Amino acid sequence: MRFLHAADIHLGRAYKRLPPEAAEVCRSDLREAFRHLVALALARDVDAILLAGDLFDEPLPGQDLVRFVRYQLEMSVAGRAEIYSVTGNHDPGVPGSPYGSGGLGPVTTLATPSWERREILGGRCVLWSIGYDWGNESRRVLQELSHRIGPADVPQVVLVHADYDGGGGAQHYMPFSREEAESLPVSYIATGHVHARETPVSRPPTCYPGPIEFISFKSQAEQYGCLMVEIASDGRTEVEFAPLSTTRVCRIEVDLTGMYTPEAVREALAQRVRPDQIAHVRLVGLRELSPSMDAGRLAAELSDVCLATVVDDRTRGDLDLEATPGTVKDEFIRRVRQRLAELPEGADEDAARELQLVMAYGVAALDGVRL
Repeated sequence: MRFLHAADIHLGRAYKRLPPEAAEVCRSDLREAFRHLVALALARDVDAILLAGDLFDEPLPGQDLVRFVRYQLEMSVAGRAEIYSVTGNHDPGVPGSPYGSGGLGPVTTLATPSWERREILGGRCVLWSIGYDWGNESRRVLQELSHRIGPADVPQVVLVHADYDGGGGAQHYMPFSREEAESLPVSYIATGHVHARETPVSRPPTCYPGPIEFISFKSQAEQYGCLMVEIASDGRTEVEFAPLSTTRVCRIEVDLTGMYTPEAVREALAQRVRPDQIAHVRLVGLRELSPSMDAGRLAAELSDVCLATVVDDRTRGDLDLEATPGTVKDEFIRRVRQRLAELPEGADEDAARELQLVMAYGVAALDGVRL
């Protein structure tokens, strides 16, 4: 049996950190990745598609988006695949949702917040599923399942939207531990909610595929995709990552220590980012030595370099440029400032940056601070 396992697709994502034009480009990328997912299901002749929650980014998506999803998935059914989807914390089965109204056509929606057993693929497999239980996120759902499930003559698969917590109970989205997963007599646990490709438990394979396209700066990857799962009649399982898209986000770290102007940063970044990319710029270093730099000004300066720029300011503000008169530190600061003031107008920016670095590391050394 061959399954396609996807999760955390988040169709209709708002992309609130991006300007409107860039956000719409990303939503278009997401829809295109979904088309690729359906095409892959057809090309690989999968028996079933397992969607492990958060197909949509909100409980009540627009009708145009619902029609798009239904049309795409109907093509999968034309290729004979059965489709099963559990609800997630972003798209619970609330009244009026496409899950409750049957608006997703060929999708068998599994929204009930209690474990359901279903024979699928003509009885060749048993699927256990549970919908997201809004308001009761602390339930240990795999522990509950262990009291209901037993051995079967055919492979068994679990479909759930839940957090792996390593047994520590730190998460609050239907958490489960390694021991709880390992106790189940199943061939595969298809899960969602973690926005990264992970296999926290190897036996049985308990997998998060991660998103199929960029959805958040907190969960960036070089490639996004889904998982192809092969289960033999005796329960042996093989899992393969299938890429669907390559990120358009370019992650760049900029050390502002001694960098005077946004123009200097712009010139450096223009060589590292394409016009169709989103620049995720992380500012580090010491802010006192770059008084004219701030995240807003830098983002504006880069507006014509690429599709959009998002700046995360991680600079430090702990360099003490005040010193008691007559001390070695006071004399050092005075001399470096004098050298900076004596630089001729239009001097090479590298000369100013070099002096700023001398200031930073010299003061840090005198203060016993490690940069």
